[in-house]
Amino acid sequence: RLKKSQKLGDTKKQRDKESMLGFPCDGWLYVTITTSSLIVSIHIIHQEAHVPYCPIDIPVIVKDLVKKNSECRPTQLWDMILQIIPHPNFTKKAVYQLWADIDSQKWKRDNDELISVNILLREGREGKLGSYVIEPIEINPEPRLSAIAFTLPEILTQ
Repeated sequence: RLKKSQKLGDTKKQRDKESMLGFPCDGWLYVTITTSSLIVSIHIIHQEAHVPYCPIDIPVIVKDLVKKNSECRPTQLWDMILQIIPHPNFTKKAVYQLWADIDSQKWKRDNDELISVNILLREGREGKLGSYVIEPIEINPEPRLSAIAFTLPEILTQ
């Protein structure tokens, strides 16, 4: 049966939940637990078969391809994947998410974004982030506001 749209509990992620298809299969799952025994009894009744589950997990071969080619754009990766798996069960969006997670490891230093950016600024000041030196700009903190400022002096002098 189709269910009414539900929102996720986390207010920062107010999206509709994906719902699975429902079937009138007269299925029941009975679980019996007794306090006097360590044995759990499980009994399943299923009267009618329905559409088989189709796994949508990204295969290991694809995960390895994305890791080895993370410098490629997601569209390029998708084209490579289609050469290996012409009709994948997973989506381009799932591959993009995998690529984004791998790519973020190159620059993400902490789960807290503000801590992470301050670490990056320190590394940039020490000349550890590529061609340009980064100079942080001190700013006065304001209540309930998090902010950063920096400059790339070498670029400004060009």
